Amino acid sequence: MLIGKAVLICLQVLPMTVMLMYIVPANIEASCFAVITAILTFSTDWAGDVVGAFICESFNISVKDMSNYSQVIILKMGLISIACLMIGLLPTNAEVQEIGAKMNDLQNESTAESDDDKSTRSLSEEIQQVLQTEA
Repeated sequence: MLIGKAVLICLQVLPMTVMLMYIVPANIEASCFAVITAILTFSTDWAGDVVGAFICESFNISVKDMSNYSQVIILKMGLISIACLMIGLLPTNAEVQEIGAKMNDLQNESTAESDDDKSTRSLSEEIQQVLQTEA
């Protein structure tokens, strides 16, 4: 096979990684991407196989008996349709860049405050305040 599983996973993850590049505040990118990579590795290497085995067991599908395979395909098509309907919940590029800019501005302001007056206000509190004002 010309394109393996790893290449396909990388292509699936690329849009999310680009979005996160704008949202994640400066100086903690490595930690965020490490957590994301761990979650993706878990979901692709272990959880996907377990869910597949559960579905095969639920529909009584085995190597010798594939009579219920059409029902699994119908289930998959239904779940894909639901996922397509949820695309509208994703933020637009402009919204992602706006939130990222606000979070980086907050971090710069908190760094300046801590340098000037040693304020005890944390970055997470400021981020929560910005998110609450947007809601």
